[in-house]
Amino acid sequence: MGIYAKKCEISICGADAINNRGLVNKLGTLPLMLVSKHFGLERFVVSPLYKLDKSPKVVYPFEFVDANLSKLITEKGITDWNSI
Repeated sequence: MGIYAKKCEISICGADAINNRGLVNKLGTLPLMLVSKHFGLERFVVSPLYKLDKSPKVVYPFEFVDANLSKLITEKGITDWNSI
């Protein structure tokens, strides 16, 4: 993953669920965000607000990714994680 991240300018992923603390997505999203942060890439999560879940259950094969690792883009544009 790191070999390809060095060639990128930004990192984008989707989400299965979002809340004000971060997102829940399938395995691989957390490593993507950490590698992207390491290489100084801007990181974005693109998700519609209907995926808002105040207390998502995180079970395999899903993982939690902290909001501090990315910016959130919704149908309202770039959104502050704390405002959802």
